[in-house]
Amino acid sequence: MSKPVASRKLFCDILDEQNIALFQPKKDACDYCCSYKAGNVSEEDYQYHIQLKELARAEKLSDKQSAQRGLLHAVTADLQAVKLLKEYQIYDSIRPGRSAGDDCVVDLRVLKYNPNGTIEFKKHFKDDFCPLPRRPKPISAVVNNVPPLYSSRLPIFENKYQHLQQLKSVIPADCHLFYDNLPFKKK
Repeated sequence: MSKPVASRKLFCDILDEQNIALFQPKKDACDYCCSYKAGNVSEEDYQYHIQLKELARAEKLSDKQSAQRGLLHAVTADLQAVKLLKEYQIYDSIRPGRSAGDDCVVDLRVLKYNPNGTIEFKKHFKDDFCPLPRRPKPISAVVNNVPPLYSSRLPIFENKYQHLQQLKSVIPADCHLFYDNLPFKKK
């Protein structure tokens, strides 16, 4: 009897067997746009939201053109994918207000990160920058105090372990040790 060859079909069969699904959204959509599509936001509110979105895109394009001319440095980031690094500072909140009724994060339109670690904000693109009324902390003060969730690695079921072993034929050799050392248990 021959061993099954690692293939897309085998991979899909293993995922189906383990009841695992991989989903990749076609495009990021903000909560407001999703609410509109679900019928929870009025047409008027949605059109205002679209105007703000277009204004933000225009501002981003203007910053990009200014950066290309060497007038400033512009950095954009997908905040869903930001990774933490030890030398960064962290704020407890980027909310510009502190009390009930004060401005909230959703009121912000622009954040400006200064080299000295301070953050300034605008509530509208045409406003002047205002300092964020929060003090930053070194990120190490926060990250180093997070307790581990588990005392050891959680085991996977043996059949999943065996399937992962089969996939090693298409995985770079320097990653094999990781798969060899996965803890597993019988069902």
